Amino acid sequence: MPFGVTTIVVARGAARRLGRTLDAVAAQTRHSDRIVVAAIGLDDATLDLARGTGPDLIVALPADLSFGLAVQAAVDEIEAHLPPLDDGWYWLLRDDAVADPDALSALLATAERNPSLEVTGPKLLRADDRAVLAGFGQSVTRGGRRIELRRDELDQGQFEGVSDVYAVDRVGMLVRASTWAELGGFDPGLPDVDDALDFCTRVWLADGRVLLTPGARVEVAAVTPRGFDRERTVRTAQLHRGLVASGPVEYALRWIGLVPIAFLRAFWHLLRKRPGRIGPDVVAAFVVAFGRTDAWGARARFARTSTQPLRVIERLQIAPDDLRRTRALRRDQLRAQTREERERYALFGTGGVWVLIASVIVSVLLLFPLLGDATLTGGALLPLSSSLTELWGNTGYGVRDSGAGALGVADPFALVLAILGTLTFWHPSLVIVVLWFLAMPLSAFGAWFLTARFTNRGWLRAVAAFTWMLVPPLQAALADGRLSVVLVHLLLPWLVFAGLHAQRAWSGVAAASLVVAAVLACAPSLTPALVVLWIVAVVAAGRLWYRQLFIAVPVVALFLPLVVAQWNRGRPLAVFADPGLPNPVDPVRGWAVALGFPDTTLGGWTSLLGDGAVEPAVLLGGLLLPLAMLVLVGLFARTQHVGLAALVIGLLGFASSALMGGFAATSIGDRAVPLDLGPAQSLLACGVLGAVIAGAAALRRIAPVVSIVALAGLAVLVAPAAGAHLAGTATATGGDGRSLPAIVEAVGRAEPEVGTLVITPMPDGAMRVHLVRGTGETLDGQSTLRATADSFSPTDTRLAELAVGLASDPTFAPTSELHALGVGFVLIERPSDDSEQVAARLTSTIDANGLFSAAGESEFGDLWQVENSTIGPADPDVAEPLATGNVDTWLGRGVLAVQVLVLVAAVLLAVPTGGLDARAALVAGMPRRRRESLDDEQDLGRRAFRAVDVADEHVPSYEPDEDETSVDDARGGDERG
Repeated sequence: MPFGVTTIVVARGAARRLGRTLDAVAAQTRHSDRIVVAAIGLDDATLDLARGTGPDLIVALPADLSFGLAVQAAVDEIEAHLPPLDDGWYWLLRDDAVADPDALSALLATAERNPSLEVTGPKLLRADDRAVLAGFGQSVTRGGRRIELRRDELDQGQFEGVSDVYAVDRVGMLVRASTWAELGGFDPGLPDVDDALDFCTRVWLADGRVLLTPGARVEVAAVTPRGFDRERTVRTAQLHRGLVASGPVEYALRWIGLVPIAFLRAFWHLLRKRPGRIGPDVVAAFVVAFGRTDAWGARARFARTSTQPLRVIERLQIAPDDLRRTRALRRDQLRAQTREERERYALFGTGGVWVLIASVIVSVLLLFPLLGDATLTGGALLPLSSSLTELWGNTGYGVRDSGAGALGVADPFALVLAILGTLTFWHPSLVIVVLWFLAMPLSAFGAWFLTARFTNRGWLRAVAAFTWMLVPPLQAALADGRLSVVLVHLLLPWLVFAGLHAQRAWSGVAAASLVVAAVLACAPSLTPALVVLWIVAVVAAGRLWYRQLFIAVPVVALFLPLVVAQWNRGRPLAVFADPGLPNPVDPVRGWAVALGFPDTTLGGWTSLLGDGAVEPAVLLGGLLLPLAMLVLVGLFARTQHVGLAALVIGLLGFASSALMGGFAATSIGDRAVPLDLGPAQSLLACGVLGAVIAGAAALRRIAPVVSIVALAGLAVLVAPAAGAHLAGTATATGGDGRSLPAIVEAVGRAEPEVGTLVITPMPDGAMRVHLVRGTGETLDGQSTLRATADSFSPTDTRLAELAVGLASDPTFAPTSELHALGVGFVLIERPSDDSEQVAARLTSTIDANGLFSAAGESEFGDLWQVENSTIGPADPDVAEPLATGNVDTWLGRGVLAVQVLVLVAAVLLAVPTGGLDARAALVAGMPRRRRESLDDEQDLGRRAFRAVDVADEHVPSYEPDEDETSVDDARGGDERG
């Protein structure tokens, strides 16, 4: 008896290819008995097109209906309005499916040869390349994950003998009408994904068969790109199927674990560099857990139609050995793709090791006087807190002015210092000494690594490394004790490197966000320049622009509390103030900032050259002429694509440097402290470095000679600053870690709240007064909230009145006030030459006061101890805030929780735990790498072209789950007659 076939074409929206689909149905060598169009929200033009082909029935359906429900609605209409067919079959097509003329005939032939057959499916071909398979059979792992058996492979007839299969795709499926009615069609809980897989599973368990028909070929459009909705749909289907096919106890356990497991998977996705899957996973878990897919009803249908045990389909599932073999083959392919990437950054064989060795030797020679020191002081340096508890306690929200007992948010720089201090946890201040010795080697390595991205030539990498190591911003910062500038200089090459990677992978985005956060924590004044670069990155990212937005998330988490605090004080611009200890200098102005020295001493050259007919800056500029020539060549030669990009960075650095010198957010007494130019000058130097390397690459044969001359001029330029430690002229010197006299430190270690009133004589009869507690001020205890205050706090007023009384009246006896503030010592700091008169008056007056006893002189100044002093403030308004830690308030806990959560997420996403897939995703950006390369085709050679060819292959930016893996050696049975 001949089969009766009803072709059901599901068309959605503006189905542009519907005409081709219906024409292909009409052209079949075995004509359909009936043609039905299930029109899901079709526009009028498409409906007219469908009517013109003369279908037997058009079923108009709402736009939000799924494929399975549309087919069921069409079946209902067929049963209601059309006569039944003997031995009826349904052929399911989509509006983008174009079947070969003999496709239906081949499908029916398979059904005729196999009387027990209930479902068969064709070979799906890609519409853009019919030689490539878009799908040919599905299966599942023992854990229930969907597997596409053959996808994105050349169709060379190698699968003609494949027959029995776990499931076929819904597009082109030929299903017996009675089976469709008995099983109730597709599961409504699977609207978009795995509907056919679930249906075929029920077919097998209802004692039916599912076969492939290799001779039937159907062309389909490309697969929908991955996105949030697609990921959510795939995960929802997987969770739903797991609940439906499980037993009662397993169902309960699965349902209870849906949401908790979703959050555990979120952590795993961060580790595997797949943040795009976190949201879909969590949403899918809630959707399934709260019954939106009606898993309970699907379980009832599943149990009602199942007559066979689950072992019936086990032979068609993917065996663990097959899956492991497939994954092993994939790993081998990925290793081949990433081999050149590993070789590019290898230190051995590229000269990188020799660069590091040379930089270490130079660093040790120039900083030799600091060997053996455990702490550095001077300039903008202070010791760090002596314990990790104190170090981390100065982060978040807590006491920002221990003398006044004021609460507030910490600078993000405090978190940077806490992380650094933890590296040498036994003596946190030691990390600064280590960093001083490693500054030049780390700078050289950062520049070498960044340059390796652009060129394979070892000498170019060496030039970049030594140039970045010797530039004035770093050498001046090492001499002047400006830790924040040193850190910014070390981080800038990694910022550029991570920014380039951020265009291609989530790990690069996360790494860039962390580096940006660290740079701005050390130098908030760079915010405008980095915002401009961030906008450029967003625009350059194209369709993946949304990824670049995450770069700002850690910065916002760190700075938002401080921004709110400064805004509430009416000083929003004070958020750009330099963190750490204010360091007043006379900044350079005009074009002289391009020399790289932050102040008018020009790294020591001003005193060496003295007053002459020619400005020192002009003479020093002559030393940079070779570098300037390389910059010009880099801007106009064949390598200008790199040189011009570097120029943008350099101009932003120059503009920032020119503006910073005229902006002062902090002050010491009545003296304004301008912003430190060092970070902006390092940004300027970073741009110059890129242009220099581009120019050197373009000069080819004479480039090594010109580069050596340029390096020699740069070395002469920084010689006074670089040799300052050897000459004894450096501001940063080794110390014993104390910022107060030994007796005060001893008492402070035992009684951390004991106060020392520090009076600093100033010119013109002024005094600077502040109160420090315990062992003295620390670098991590500094706060821009205190340094940028534009008015005196009540405690500041009390301290000023106390100091004036002590300086003017030897009979002044403020015992109660000293006890209230917890003052146990008074220190008159050593005066400068123009403030000796003020210091002498203070000393004589306090000496004559019987309330104080002299404790001797020290390297810090003259010290007195208060008779019968208290060990802490007696005033509760002063004492209570001092007992408030950064986790003792809801605000403090909230600030730390948000910051830690954001930073941990960024770290998990940035650390290299994504495996070979994540590294292969970076290699996928190699075509972009080639556009950035400084090497011409002759330099690149065959290896570069091979790398580009590998990169042109599709490599996903995430590790695919098993439900997206193609398994070529899955087991299938021979066709049975």
